[in-house]
Amino acid sequence: MDLEDSAIALSWFDNQVVPGLLQTENYARAVFRCRVPASPEAEIEALTTRRLARQEILRRSTPPTLSFVVWGKRYCATGSVGTRCTQSSCATSAPAPAYRT
Repeated sequence: MDLEDSAIALSWFDNQVVPGLLQTENYARAVFRCRVPASPEAEIEALTTRRLARQEILRRSTPPTLSFVVWGKRYCATGSVGTRCTQSSCATSAPAPAYRT
């Protein structure tokens, strides 16, 4: 994550989940709850907190240039970020975080 903190450009391709930098708190928590073997709730909360902390790079005075390709069968638009619609017990539809444009 040290390299991500100082990056000037980031690119992703995901075919199953919304990339971590775009995940809402509820979505990230749901992703971590679906891992096998199951993690204790305290670990899920710690992982979720770390995932959301990564989004601080989006609030830098000069944020990185971002490029995301998210491939999936069904997505719903919620603000400027697409959140996967419910198709399994892991997916949640939650409001998109508010980011500077």
